Amino acid sequence: MRKRNNKKFKFEDVDEFVKRVRNTWPSLSESERRSLAKFLVELLDDDDPHLVKSITKLLVMMDDYAVPILVDALKDDSKRLAAAVALSKIGGKAVDSLINLLDHPDEYVQWAAVWTLGEIGDARALDKLYQLLENADTIFFALALEEAIAKIKDRQLHR
Repeated sequence: MRKRNNKKFKFEDVDEFVKRVRNTWPSLSESERRSLAKFLVELLDDDDPHLVKSITKLLVMMDDYAVPILVDALKDDSKRLAAAVALSKIGGKAVDSLINLLDHPDEYVQWAAVWTLGEIGDARALDKLYQLLENADTIFFALALEEAIAKIKDRQLHR
């Protein structure tokens, strides 16, 4: 049993909390589901890796409710990595929102969207990724774009 004392929320047992969320999820109303997803995303910046990994798995389960909140969390430095991982596991439902983020003024948000799109491997992102590649400002961003494009093409070949 992992004990956790979080300034945002006090966890006595992360695994028990996750179990309760999974068990209650089907009976929640639409607004309760959105509120719970929003609450869980707020915990993605916690310093307990077990908690963050558990919350990420719950958010993947909540896909439709979590996608817009997770996409927004990509704009937060402290939540970006966990949000990108969750979105990559949710997959296709996040692609359109991630493509829109490719025009975000913050380059770190763009990088997170590029990485996530590469992990998802959905061909809908290719046109925009190629467009960005033609105008990439740095070699590092160009390499990230090339890697994402290669992952997407590879995934398309192995379907």
